Amino acid sequence: MNDRVTIETDDAGDLRKAQEALAASEARFRVLADSMPQMVWSTRPDGFHDYFNARWYEFTGVPDGSTDGEGWNGMFHPEDQDRARKRWVHSLETGEPYEIEYRLRHRSGVYRWTLGRAVPLKDGDGRVTRWFGTCTDIDDLKRMEQHKEVLSQELSHRIKNIFAVVSSLIALSARKHPEAAPFARDLRTRVGALARAHEFVRPHTEVSRPTVGDMTLHAFLADLFRAYAAEDGSPRVLLKGDDAAFDDQAATSVALLFHELATNAAKYGACPCPKAASS
Repeated sequence: MNDRVTIETDDAGDLRKAQEALAASEARFRVLADSMPQMVWSTRPDGFHDYFNARWYEFTGVPDGSTDGEGWNGMFHPEDQDRARKRWVHSLETGEPYEIEYRLRHRSGVYRWTLGRAVPLKDGDGRVTRWFGTCTDIDDLKRMEQHKEVLSQELSHRIKNIFAVVSSLIALSARKHPEAAPFARDLRTRVGALARAHEFVRPHTEVSRPTVGDMTLHAFLADLFRAYAAEDGSPRVLLKGDDAAFDDQAATSVALLFHELATNAAKYGACPCPKAASS
């Protein structure tokens, strides 16, 4: 009887120690989470939100506990709610990390762009035991990107206007000197091709990218070499080889390289004959 009482006492002591260790661990986590500049949250394995740190309530201005469960989704901009929910459900079903940009309602009532991320905590068998996530205010960065896009579009517009002015001056000169008409026509064609190639070279965003069409190496080189077409419009430079996806980051260096090759070919008489350039 005494042995049984001793065992029960030891079990109770172990349980008390485990509870104290858990409470201390949770306290450390809350202190750490509240000291972070990001909003921190966590959920149960099924996605039920049961914790938000002080930064969350400071940013949103909502009462403590009001966004537990499904209440968090109502904090998003109406246009982002469905997209954010679908991405979250996908992560819950697959265990993949969660990452998305959405507009989150600030305590001022203004929606600010936020980067949401979450990763799962898994046990030894690979089962998700909790999700831990953060929300980072990126609204200022987004505004800077939008400002840069406006400046980029304005600069591109001015450059295209310069190409147009140069082309018009060439046309006016050809009227005064009819004997230079063939040369003027070829020169205007080259200026036009460079104007089209400029659309590839300049940095693009998701807004401006669709205006340039397919961003591929062949499409880019076809525009670049259009300036060296024959008088009947047929290409003098033929492209062979596999095509590849192409972006504006590589466009400048590639444009300089192939433009130099093309001008040398024209300078030394190789361009008038149909040649094949391997891409």
